[in-house]
Amino acid sequence: MTLRARILASMVGAALMLSLTSSASAQTATLGGRDDVKIGAPYLKEVFTDWELRCVKQEDGLLEPCQMYQLLMNEAGSPVAEFTFIALPPGGTAIAGATVVSPLETLLTQDLLIRIDEGDPKRFPFDFCTVDGCYAQLGFTEAEIARFKTGGVAKVRIVAVGAPQTPVVLDASLKGFTAAFDWLLDRVQAVANQ
Repeated sequence: MTLRARILASMVGAALMLSLTSSASAQTATLGGRDDVKIGAPYLKEVFTDWELRCVKQEDGLLEPCQMYQLLMNEAGSPVAEFTFIALPPGGTAIAGATVVSPLETLLTQDLLIRIDEGDPKRFPFDFCTVDGCYAQLGFTEAEIARFKTGGVAKVRIVAVGAPQTPVVLDASLKGFTAAFDWLLDRVQAVANQ
């Protein structure tokens, strides 16, 4: 199985469980805490500076799927895209899976670009679109996650169909990234060691 296929397969379960968090326009509302939601609903577990840790409530005793989340805003302060991360089970090349959800009028032939600080950009194709937006599913190695942990900002570039000459560059703050990702990674490794 290719790295991309492994990442996509690993992300399917978490993506389905967290599908309620897929619409950028719906994310201006604040999620409640665990006690405020019903089983199967997403809730805000913790905030690590600029990253939210969102989980889906399960019955007591069951492991709750969780992801890191950041809503990306344009310069005017309007929500444009979502950036989420999950930690992947040990044993693969990638230690993290991520998803970027961009607006429906994204020019899909222009790949998503992510650049940490002033580093070289990494290119990712879009995978599919739904009524909620267009999805790019990404995988990151340990070395790439180390760059996220030491960086200040990840520049996320998308291109709109209506303005292909003017790419939209969104800033994803990396403040709190290390603590949030380490929380996810510790949890995945604990489950793998059981």
